[in-house]
Amino acid sequence: MTSIFINTEINPTENAMLKVNRRNAGRPCQARTILVEEEILERVDENPETSVRLLERQVRVSKSTIYRVLTEQLIRPFHIPPVQELLPHDLAARLQFSQIIQQYRADDMDFHKKILFTYE
Repeated sequence: MTSIFINTEINPTENAMLKVNRRNAGRPCQARTILVEEEILERVDENPETSVRLLERQVRVSKSTIYRVLTEQLIRPFHIPPVQELLPHDLAARLQFSQIIQQYRADDMDFHKKILFTYE
């Protein structure tokens, strides 16, 4: 509580408003040096599948700095989208499903418009 009063001062020329000293506020400033850039690029070269968050913790710089370094080197972060793997034994179930859908379409040509697809 006392640090608030130490870091503030009254400036009477500005309508007696409190002025906060913000020199030591926030995240410590990390200089973007060549050593930091080289470390980021070396870690990405060693493990191309690493995440930006992991690099942030290892190198101790912000994510935006890591993105800037990668972008300047024409390296784009890539996220592999998860997909379901189709296995050989899935063929029978897929065939049965398609036959059922064809039967419903024979009865009602707008049946496909009534299907609700979800990502569950």
